[in-house]
Amino acid sequence: MYAIVEIAGQQFKVEENQEIFVHRLQAAEGSYATFEEVLLVDNEGEITVGQPVIDSMAVNVTVLEHVKGDKVIIFKKKRRKGYRKKNGHRQYFTKIRIDSIGAPRPAEEMVKEEETAEVVETEDFVAAVAAPVFEEETKETTEVPVPATADGEAVIEDTEENVETVETVETVEQSIEATEEAVKRGVEEVIEATVEADDLTKVEGIGPKIAELFNDAGIHTFTDLAGKTEEELKAILKDGGSRFAMKNPSTWAQQAQMAADGKWDELKQWQDVLDGGIEK
Repeated sequence: MYAIVEIAGQQFKVEENQEIFVHRLQAAEGSYATFEEVLLVDNEGEITVGQPVIDSMAVNVTVLEHVKGDKVIIFKKKRRKGYRKKNGHRQYFTKIRIDSIGAPRPAEEMVKEEETAEVVETEDFVAAVAAPVFEEETKETTEVPVPATADGEAVIEDTEENVETVETVETVEQSIEATEEAVKRGVEEVIEATVEADDLTKVEGIGPKIAELFNDAGIHTFTDLAGKTEEELKAILKDGGSRFAMKNPSTWAQQAQMAADGKWDELKQWQDVLDGGIEK
């Protein structure tokens, strides 16, 4: 028995217990999924064709894993213009297993426990880190009996034990504050590290080495590059050595601004006129 089913915009011929790769699905690994766009079913020679799909027929699958396909190299070159671009791409895929072909899986069976990573919020993380410190510090303190007067009112004496307890509490509070500051700094560093940088080599005249120079100088996006003057760019190139100092960045900021604004068609037309990033 096999079926022709549409999954993520593609049609597949599938059989039970078959494992196939499809375009990336928005489903967690280990979860169930049901596809009801079944176009044809062959049940031991008895063929049923949908118009366009077959009612009450579905393909039930299990999401096994999310993977990447093989790398594809894209290379572009314009002769006599010093224009060379090399990019790579790996397509995202999802590996699924065909569990059954027939009636859609009941809703109660679709609920499956998913293994999710435990996400700890900043405050919870601070509390989790500070709790052992607090426990360790308070273990060293001792309970001090509080004397009382004849009226039953408590009298607090400035004993050495009380002073040590106050100092311990202050130490714990300082440790918690220091931990909070460290966590905040760590979160900011992670956010800065995860900011996606633009491919500066899309600006004609900038190669991988020059893009690396700009990244070291704090220029990671088209907006950063567009905000630099020609003199500032020349200074960065000069610091990189004589091989870069001879470059002419007169159009780089303008090209970067067009890229930042999403004017790719206009940028391409202009780059066809440029010669290595220099106006003729």
